[in-house]
Amino acid sequence: MIQEPKRASLDDFDSIIELVDECFPHERDSGGMLARWPHCYIPKPEYLRNCLIIKDDSKVVSLVEYVDRTLLVEGRGIKVAGITGVATRPTYRGRGFMTQLLKYCISLMREESYAFSDLGGDRQRYGRFGWENAGREWRFDITRRSLHTADTPVSFEVAPYQASSEEIDAIVAIHEQELLRMKRRAISMKYC
Repeated sequence: MIQEPKRASLDDFDSIIELVDECFPHERDSGGMLARWPHCYIPKPEYLRNCLIIKDDSKVVSLVEYVDRTLLVEGRGIKVAGITGVATRPTYRGRGFMTQLLKYCISLMREESYAFSDLGGDRQRYGRFGWENAGREWRFDITRRSLHTADTPVSFEVAPYQASSEEIDAIVAIHEQELLRMKRRAISMKYC
């Protein structure tokens, strides 16, 4: 039985991971969403609070997440939300679930006083909900000359970068000088 849109609970976590792995096969083939995006999929209630779902009985079939962020503009904090995890199982598409979830998401963001939200995606798909293209432009000038190279790379090597605490402090100092930036939370991370 299809349920109304609601916030996810900890009991929904495994079903959410199944859904995103099904809907994002490139990520699944690279280890899965949980392995590739561990900072986004955290099995704790405070992280699942902004994960909005529609279920068919106990199975999550559609999902929208909004990530709480503070944008700092000349030192003044502005509450913004990043929309992510937009997904519906292929066998459940075409039933209006995403429309229901996005409308629910928009109403919650208004109640929670977000100034605006960011959703990377197809303007044609999300424009009717109010999202517009803004702030990003990529330009590439491709010429005959740029397509030819004297030395064609044969292979490359990827190596982990181990930053010193001085380098990290310098990067943080540069970040703090920017007039437009995201507020970062202090976190400790362990790299393998």
